[in-house]
Amino acid sequence: MSDNNLYIRDIRRRKAGSTEQGTTIDNFLPGFVESTSFILKLGPLEADSDFELVIDVVNTTETTYQVNTTYNVTNGTIKASGKIEGDGVPLAQVTTADISGQIILNVTITSAGIVDLDQVDIPLTEYIPQVYDYFTFKANCDGKTVTLTAFDQSKADTTDIVIPAKVDLVDGVWQDGNTYTVTIIADGGSNTGVFEDSGITSVTFPSSLTSIGSYAFQYCSRLTSVDLSGCTSLTSIGIAAFKYCSGLTSISLPSSLTSIGSNAFGRCSGLTGELDFSNCTSLTSIGSYAFQYCSGLTGGLNLGGCTSLTSIGERAFSSCSRLTSVDLSGCTSLTSIGSFAFYGCRALESVVFPEGSTGCYVTQDETATSGDSVTVTDPSVNADNLTGQYEAYYWKRG
Repeated sequence: MSDNNLYIRDIRRRKAGSTEQGTTIDNFLPGFVESTSFILKLGPLEADSDFELVIDVVNTTETTYQVNTTYNVTNGTIKASGKIEGDGVPLAQVTTADISGQIILNVTITSAGIVDLDQVDIPLTEYIPQVYDYFTFKANCDGKTVTLTAFDQSKADTTDIVIPAKVDLVDGVWQDGNTYTVTIIADGGSNTGVFEDSGITSVTFPSSLTSIGSYAFQYCSRLTSVDLSGCTSLTSIGIAAFKYCSGLTSISLPSSLTSIGSNAFGRCSGLTGELDFSNCTSLTSIGSYAFQYCSGLTGGLNLGGCTSLTSIGERAFSSCSRLTSVDLSGCTSLTSIGSFAFYGCRALESVVFPEGSTGCYVTQDETATSGDSVTVTDPSVNADNLTGQYEAYYWKRG
């Protein structure tokens, strides 16, 4: 059984048969049940007294529960029965249900004298892990959205991961009646990325996603595809976000994307065929080393529709040894291509610049505003220059 299987919002005591709200027991703090039982400290109870315990619980997944309703106490015995209000399911039965509501325990103290209720043991079996077992979400400053900050694969029951678009458990607290929109996968910074080096095989991304942080999926060698085409608000993919995802064979990007970070897909040697980013009309920059050593690419690189693209970083596509063509025909905003951007692209035969491109020059000084003039009208000559004579140069347009 996994931890974090049932979230308890409140535990109250009231008279047997009463419909009153009841009084929260002393020292109760809301939270998840983190083992096969939870402890209730109710203090001394008189013999032959009857009362009810009202336990407010939440679980957003259809889950199978087996509940034992006989409990041991100090100096006495409790006999309890109950149901989940709303579902009307006796606790002694096995049921598949959405456990959100109240567990009502009808308690009778049968021993003489004063007894202490030390523990109520409610074992839950055949637990189906839910999203809050293996994901952690932190609230963003706007109070409406959240960042996915952690993933615990040991608690997940599948390697096919679905990141939800909406959540109602934030910062470890259940949000009664409120939901938060998932917009960010956290930036790993100098630390390990959220999914780094995990065994996940696929990810379904929420359409609400706006950014994927640095190192988020680095070393996910079993990940086979990244489909971000439905993430219509996604603007950035961070540094090394998918670096060393050697099992990755395909990428789909949305038109909203503005930047691909340095090394974002570096050493994804499993990428095959061509890269078609022609729909990325908002893309302004491709970072250094972004697709370095993607040696499985056997087709072309299509950036023809990237009308906002201004820069391609140094070594962005270096050592893509089987890349055959590059289409920059619609990149009318392109002003710079970094040094060694296509170094080692031995199969490159054609690089098409925007029609009528003028003012192009090459320089070995990245900060220079002038250099050796170069004509870019012939696709085959462009390919030769970018992989030969001028491969170590910065290409610029004035």
